[in-house]
Amino acid sequence: MKAKTLALGLALALTALTPVQAQRGGGGNWELLAEERVTLGNDRDVIRLNHDEAFYRAKAYRKLRFVASGGEVRMKTVRLIYLNGYGETIDFSQTLRPGQNVDLDLRGERSFIRQIEMNYRSKLGISIGGGGIKVNQPTIRVFGENVRFGRPGGRR
Repeated sequence: MKAKTLALGLALALTALTPVQAQRGGGGNWELLAEERVTLGNDRDVIRLNHDEAFYRAKAYRKLRFVASGGEVRMKTVRLIYLNGYGETIDFSQTLRPGQNVDLDLRGERSFIRQIEMNYRSKLGISIGGGGIKVNQPTIRVFGENVRFGRPGGRR
């Protein structure tokens, strides 16, 4: 009897932690870099990280994760500008529905990001419920997976 109660309590505790884990981008060491509301139609948002070299001695991002919520978002391109000024454009061409995400691998020196430019298009989301008709504006959250687990300035 006690084992069943303990197992049930553990299962409930893990269920309660799931939304917190999802907020952080899933398992691993994901950090929220930015959250942008997507306007109706074509939109472009720029996330400026503006970290210096000292920051990247303690941190390095292995992946970026783009998570949609509140509506459907058609990711077109993502342009990454690195610490050294070099930039590259990545063609995404993916539609993210609410709750879906897509990862972008950052290999080698690609982890030293200064700026992320996102080009996308959103669809109008409408929900009908007890409060009447509601228009949902999509949101994109961008997470970085930190592989060094350190803090800025080299402290661990």
